[in-house]
Amino acid sequence: MKRIVPTSCMIVVIAFACGCGGGSTSETPSSAVATNEDRLDGEHHSLATDPNREYFINAVGGPPHLKFVCIGELLSSDGNGNRTYQYYLDKELYEIMARHDFVGSQSVVCDGVTLKGEGYPKTRLSSLAELVPNGLTDQNADLAIIYAGQQEIIDGIPAVRAVNQYRVLIEKLRRIDPEMQFFVGQIVVSPESPLHERAQKFNKGLAELASELSNEKSIVVAVDHTKGFDAKTMLNPDAQSFSVEGIKHIAKGCAQTMFRTFWDKNGTGGY
Repeated sequence: MKRIVPTSCMIVVIAFACGCGGGSTSETPSSAVATNEDRLDGEHHSLATDPNREYFINAVGGPPHLKFVCIGELLSSDGNGNRTYQYYLDKELYEIMARHDFVGSQSVVCDGVTLKGEGYPKTRLSSLAELVPNGLTDQNADLAIIYAGQQEIIDGIPAVRAVNQYRVLIEKLRRIDPEMQFFVGQIVVSPESPLHERAQKFNKGLAELASELSNEKSIVVAVDHTKGFDAKTMLNPDAQSFSVEGIKHIAKGCAQTMFRTFWDKNGTGGY
């Protein structure tokens, strides 16, 4: 499989004010909608099921279709029983007309949209390293988005040990595909939580690991979800699990990082 070449290995997750750029030489079909606002229409849409899929794929141009797998926490429902951060990530990517598909051995249906992944809530990294590779052998994932390590923080596992288990997971996935790309999400907890200091140590170690393991063929990017995070609105009363707004925040951070890494060739922002 021909690989997507990232624009940069140094990623900063920030919000952009502009709309998505890019154009197409083909005419807009009468049934297609040209603007994000009209296209989304306040509802969830997915490129996988959109009748105008080919138009949007042709319009975005750029690199080949991106297949990615979401691994770890946050793949269970958000409390409403039907939405995960994948749901909002798919919606964010649809907004910028980014060519993508979820892959994985598991499936969850959110508002009629089937989203695949490797979700193991409340599971330590050491167990993920044993469970996940078996489900991805034939999936041809270009990118792994991992949000894990929260259980180690809760259980009081030393940051050095937890980060080393992250290394093991990445190394095992690279045995499946040496050119797989990785986005590793830094853990978010309330600043008032007794777990906050542990999370900070873990996040620091994870950023250092990403820098160490990243190479020309297989980048590893630590996504800083702590930026712009408001614990009062984005965490539930237990101060650990995410509210809907928190899940949306995680999804947007992933989408922005993905856009800047794989689709924003000229570094113009646009999202």
